[in-house]
Amino acid sequence: MTTIGKISAECVICGEESEHTSITSSNAMGSPDLDLRPPEMQRSTMEWWLQECPACGYVAPDISESVASIKAIVEIFEQSKTLSPFVRRSALLERLGDLEGAAENALHAAWDADDRGDDDGAVKSRRRSAAIFKKTLNDIDQDAEEVLVAKVRSIDIFRRAGDFDDARKLCYEVLDGRPDSTLTKIVRYQGKLIEARDVAAHSVEQAQQPDDPLRTPSRGRGHGGGNGKSWNSEIWDRIKRFLGFQMNR
Repeated sequence: MTTIGKISAECVICGEESEHTSITSSNAMGSPDLDLRPPEMQRSTMEWWLQECPACGYVAPDISESVASIKAIVEIFEQSKTLSPFVRRSALLERLGDLEGAAENALHAAWDADDRGDDDGAVKSRRRSAAIFKKTLNDIDQDAEEVLVAKVRSIDIFRRAGDFDDARKLCYEVLDGRPDSTLTKIVRYQGKLIEARDVAAHSVEQAQQPDDPLRTPSRGRGHGGGNGKSWNSEIWDRIKRFLGFQMNR
């Protein structure tokens, strides 16, 4: 069950005070998608993940918190008030050097576009997310866990954007590193979806099953994978930790 409340926040950029909806509690029942979009009910809380100042357009998880560079924020939001909050947040974090946060918010922008039926916007945001994830690897030891994290996330991002060659290449790279059995199943499952040129959302639970991988996919806001019962919480918690799922950046 998701519960919400109302809070007031004073924008750190322009000083405008406004009222916002706050998530006080939620839950995840079922399996996340392969890009780690959470299942219901958390899946349907995206509209409250970011606060948006109605006066200047600044967006953040908490618009009242201090920020590193007000000048950068003002420049970005003056140029992009018509874009979605997640797109604007991603652009800001990239400007401030938080590439991981920028990639996550670009992916969230794709999820938001999925829910609105904006296929072109979803593809554009996924490609941006994958490109930024790639940038995060530049200064990391190629044997480090963070590299595997970014590659596994990017396989699904590329596939959902229809960039099958890039997705296939990452599958080979990850499998060459001999990952554990859980990730191996996910990557091999992705390989079958790529060969079928499938761009639909599929769940982690589906990837762990021995059945035909092309059965009914997870679609849009109202569906996470799974049967409505609490999916194997140990695997779900491990995947969230391992792949670095973040909502609040």
